[in-house]
Amino acid sequence: YLWIKRNNYKKYDCVQIISFKESEWQLPKYLEAMNHAGYNEIYLNNDKKEIISREVPNRKWYTNLNDRKTIEYVLFHRKK
Repeated sequence: YLWIKRNNYKKYDCVQIISFKESEWQLPKYLEAMNHAGYNEIYLNNDKKEIISREVPNRKWYTNLNDRKTIEYVLFHRKK
């Protein structure tokens, strides 16, 4: 994301759909990395500051059936 910031994408927001194998600790680390790269997290409703998420059933063949359910997150960031 530092590459995006350096290469004149200053006027664009960053919107991502992303999932993690262990979101309990990986999501906070990811958000910290985005902050370090120069992006503030933004929310659709600033009063609640909730991250949009959904459970994803029936993942593809390459996921292990014994894994916990997959959760996808929609993240919005804006350059500082």
